Amino acid sequence: MDGPVIGDILHKLSCGEKLNRYPARLRAKDGTWRLYDTDGTLLPHDQCPMAVALKENRPVRGAEAIAERSDGTRIPFIPYPTPLHDAGGKLIGAINMLVNITECKQAENRQKLLIDQLNHRVKNTLATVEIDTLAAHDLGLPIQGQMIGVLGHQYMSDARLCRQPGLD
Repeated sequence: MDGPVIGDILHKLSCGEKLNRYPARLRAKDGTWRLYDTDGTLLPHDQCPMAVALKENRPVRGAEAIAERSDGTRIPFIPYPTPLHDAGGKLIGAINMLVNITECKQAENRQKLLIDQLNHRVKNTLATVEIDTLAAHDLGLPIQGQMIGVLGHQYMSDARLCRQPGLD
């Protein structure tokens, strides 16, 4: 395709409207969607995966981006733009599939939170054991019994935390 390409969606699926929350239309000139890179920076339409697929006449894979709806909510997605060719091999357009990865990103965030909490608890437990071991040594107490008591108390505290509602 020669020259700058500004296109309209010619065919759409109803599931696309669920993603948009309004009838599908995408025109670079009216800015219906705002696209962002995964780091949150604005992604100009001429640099989005579909534009790259059309400019370079190749499928684009492995990209992620964030679409902003007209109501301001943002949806992370993986695009699969693929050029279309006529029988002679001439580029005549492209097709794109956007996979909503919101649930995956939410799961990643929950996992990170739980790992951060685990790391914090491990550090606290080790610090407690170290302090109690030093105190037991200074007082001439048997260290083995003191450590078992500290670790048992920490285990009971962790067990109560795990039973709290809302921590899936």
